[in-house]
Amino acid sequence: MTPNDFLKKILEIRAGSLSKPAPPGWLTQEQLAKQWGVKQTAAYNYLVIGLKNGLVKREKFSAITKGRKMLAWHYFFDEEKVNKGKNKR
Repeated sequence: MTPNDFLKKILEIRAGSLSKPAPPGWLTQEQLAKQWGVKQTAAYNYLVIGLKNGLVKREKFSAITKGRKMLAWHYFFDEEKVNKGKNKR
């Protein structure tokens, strides 16, 4: 494999990972902050508590953030677990 072939392969892999859009219901921290009416730092703190308690799922998907396409964490709320409501901080 030549260096040019290597680079071409890496760029194809990277482009493929960036083209994976978030499924419906998955939201970024920025989107959640706007939805909840809080700053992004507060949204992050809430999400960390949710992750520790298993109330939130997290996965990276492509998103347009600050005008560019990049991989960003997306969060999904599992209704069954949210309704059970563990209480760990």
